[in-house]
Amino acid sequence: MPKRKTIIIADNEEPNLELIDIMLSKLGFEIEKTTDGKNALEKIKQKKFDLALINTILPKVSGWEILREIKSNADLSEMQVILLTDIENVKEKAESYDLGAEDYITKPFNFSILAAKIRSVLRNKDFYINMGKLYAEKHNGN
Repeated sequence: MPKRKTIIIADNEEPNLELIDIMLSKLGFEIEKTTDGKNALEKIKQKKFDLALINTILPKVSGWEILREIKSNADLSEMQVILLTDIENVKEKAESYDLGAEDYITKPFNFSILAAKIRSVLRNKDFYINMGKLYAEKHNGN
């Protein structure tokens, strides 16, 4: 039986946080949540999550700062990150991809699309991990 995928959700809006938690839990994900960027970053450093779903606007530490920390830290850099934002901004969207975010979603969002994007990001991560293992196995004997 495969291990349940773990997701941390950081959103400054409690109703959004609760709704996302309920829906993703029903899909079989293990969820941790917080409304505070500093707390999110502490949790991320303590536990290896498969994915972080982070609002760009958070108290104490912004989603942008969390993304930068994840992608610049060798111990965390494999964690997938999807940013949530209240504002559609092409410049911010491009910057989020340049910083290493796997996706950028503008609120309000359709939950079916959010869930599909999460599954896609996690499926791609698993694919690249498995390809890396196959490559290593093939080239270890040479």
